[in-house]
Amino acid sequence: MDKKLGHLIEFIPIIKSIIHDDVAINITSKNECIYVLNGEKVKSPLEKGIISNDKMGGLSQVLKEKKIINKVLNKENDGMDVLITVIPIIENSKVIGSLGVVKNIENKVEIEKTSEELMHSLEETSKLINELSNNAIELSNKLNIIASKTEETEKNIEESSDIIKLIEDISRKSNILGLNASIESARAGEYGKGFSVVANEMRKLALVSGQSSKKVSDSLKQMNNGMNVIVEAINELEKVSTDQAKSTEEILDAMKKITSNSKVLLNNVKNN
Repeated sequence: MDKKLGHLIEFIPIIKSIIHDDVAINITSKNECIYVLNGEKVKSPLEKGIISNDKMGGLSQVLKEKKIINKVLNKENDGMDVLITVIPIIENSKVIGSLGVVKNIENKVEIEKTSEELMHSLEETSKLINELSNNAIELSNKLNIIASKTEETEKNIEESSDIIKLIEDISRKSNILGLNASIESARAGEYGKGFSVVANEMRKLALVSGQSSKKVSDSLKQMNNGMNVIVEAINELEKVSTDQAKSTEEILDAMKKITSNSKVLLNNVKNN
């Protein structure tokens, strides 16, 4: 056995204790596996002794090309998630053997998978929150339009009330005129009978106008009261909608930060 390989074997247990991970380590010469140290779960693909041709493929590349090879095996096809690293051992510019490290990466793979699922969930949640925020803003805008139209309606009701007051005033004055006309027609006697009929009709018209205007005025008051209630409700809804939009935007910002951090975490897991 080459002395350098022998010295390396002596240090393997120390190296393994420093690593702490579940690893299996083997050392080979050019055609023989001379040392094997298995991990807790992970096992070396090589056993001590002459290396068979079917297992010399990747090792031959390391020995000939003097380069490090990394290969990942997955649980689905190989029974376990492991990372195999084979390093050439060189002395005086010549390859005298190899150091093989088989590392259990099941936890890494599980973390990577969970991180990807988390990131996907966060992205979907961000989309939903963004949609909710847009809906809240749209609702707030529509409530503003309704509130504006409601204010216009209130103004129209106020204008209508003013017109009704004018009609009531005309009705009252017409009634007074009709009353005065009746008095004058009575004084005129026989000559004032025709004028008396007109006066009576004026008083009837004034009475009907007054009653109608009062009904319309009462209806307008009820409408105005109802509109006030609607305006208050709309204002309250608009405030709730605005607060909701603001809250969803804050949540969306937080979700974006979490998603960004998850991507960083996932990249770190993949690169380590």
